[in-house]
Amino acid sequence: KIYKYDVSILSIAFTNPNNGCASGILENQSGKYGVVYHTIDGGNTWSLKFKSGTEMKIHSIGFTDANNGWANAKRIVGKLSFETVLITSDGGVTWMEESLAQSTHSDNY
Repeated sequence: KIYKYDVSILSIAFTNPNNGCASGILENQSGKYGVVYHTIDGGNTWSLKFKSGTEMKIHSIGFTDANNGWANAKRIVGKLSFETVLITSDGGVTWMEESLAQSTHSDNY
């Protein structure tokens, strides 16, 4: 079970019946953080592999093959929002963030 905190899962993708990732938002008293969880046993157990340092919503996740994947996200900094993508090349074990564009923040996720 991955719900140790108030987590909203927005997307799940598997590379095979056992290996998969789930992305979404972890919300606590400090704010809303983008998270990616990883499983190697078909979803019986999950481990946290990415947590943003500032407010973020990771709204979709996918894989092009067993190793390479992406997660589409929006980072919120004050009144600005930044489209960003997280990239993995090891099946979801590690994730690296790359910013794409900046816009004025006008929605509440």
